[in-house]
Amino acid sequence: MKRYDDYVLGKLLDKYERSSLSRGENKRNIAIAYKLNAKDIPEYFDESRMEYENVHSQLLELENAGLITLVWKKRHEGQILEKCVLVQENAEEAYRRIHRTRKSDKEAEILKIVEGYGEQLPAFAEWIRQRLSRGYSVKQYLDIEHIDHAERICYLASRIMQNRSAQFLRQFSISCFNDSKIAERDLSAAARIIADFECDGRLRGLSLQEVLEEFLIYRNPSWIMIKGGPWAEMFPGGIGITEEDALRIEWDTHREISRVLTIENLTTFHQFRIDRSVANQEACGSGFGEEESGETLVIYLGGYANGIKREFLRHIHEAYPTAEFMHYGDIDCGGFRIWKTLSEGTGLEIELYRMDLETYRQYRESGRELTEHDRVLLQEMMEDPFYCDQKELFREMLEAGLKLEQEVIG
Repeated sequence: MKRYDDYVLGKLLDKYERSSLSRGENKRNIAIAYKLNAKDIPEYFDESRMEYENVHSQLLELENAGLITLVWKKRHEGQILEKCVLVQENAEEAYRRIHRTRKSDKEAEILKIVEGYGEQLPAFAEWIRQRLSRGYSVKQYLDIEHIDHAERICYLASRIMQNRSAQFLRQFSISCFNDSKIAERDLSAAARIIADFECDGRLRGLSLQEVLEEFLIYRNPSWIMIKGGPWAEMFPGGIGITEEDALRIEWDTHREISRVLTIENLTTFHQFRIDRSVANQEACGSGFGEEESGETLVIYLGGYANGIKREFLRHIHEAYPTAEFMHYGDIDCGGFRIWKTLSEGTGLEIELYRMDLETYRQYRESGRELTEHDRVLLQEMMEDPFYCDQKELFREMLEAGLKLEQEVIG
């Protein structure tokens, strides 16, 4: 037999929990009512069936138990139910009747779990605390209906934040759960918490892989590609080196490196040319016309530059303190945010290469449409003092509705 009593009581408690009454904040006399309707209980309105008798019988039992009050349609007293009203002073008994935990108890349990990770996730813990105190949902990050899952996400986020040694994802999963695959199930949720709340917001908007690499967790080995400098003649196409090995390079300080250029995309790195004469620059397309007084290092960091890659750039600066540092990336939110991360993360003055208004106007017709998310980020970036010199460019990007990938820049 279908349990109409449990169903209706559950609906009433849903409405009760969505109201401020359940938190004791509303002092007004507000009725919590459920109106019977054909969408929820179609059989009650089917005159060819006698199911209404079961409905009446079960709901009358709830009324006799003091949990609800039945309201009958006028002129149909005892025949057609209009709605059921929760007896609020007996709400606790209603919860026990259907073996349901109060929403406030679930929220208290979630808050207790998150506060247990407050040292590693302080901003997130404060957000949860504020949201719950105002009666707002936190479901976009944690589901109060699945406490164990919420705790696993917080645990995983805290372990990511605490990681200090380079390791592959499966190794990390084993260290957390004694299983090489379990961590992958909740990585996206954990990384989103870190990116949206922790690290002073500098990871906001990064992909899952980029967040993990910031904390030295890799799906596959991460490589740095280098061309120019001491490898210019022997390896004109460049060389690849792992992050760990990159920090072991002993730079020849007797060489004169005049410029260090970081490049966002691999295709552009391979296409980029370094020539020894300014006259050859036009013939070579994108690239530097190199002066005889110094050499150029071109470095592909693989998009977002994590801590090791930023340390690698500092090592180069220590070896060649007079070298000019520049960044070449997409003319979009990601490209400029990578530049900001490089600049602030290394403490170096890094200029932009071909990421200006003139270049944008020249190649705009080959651009891609901005997404709504792009527009929101650009508006935020226009308020950031770091991008004060890019405001005119950002404004024109918003007006044109276009962004540029560096591969289209000739």
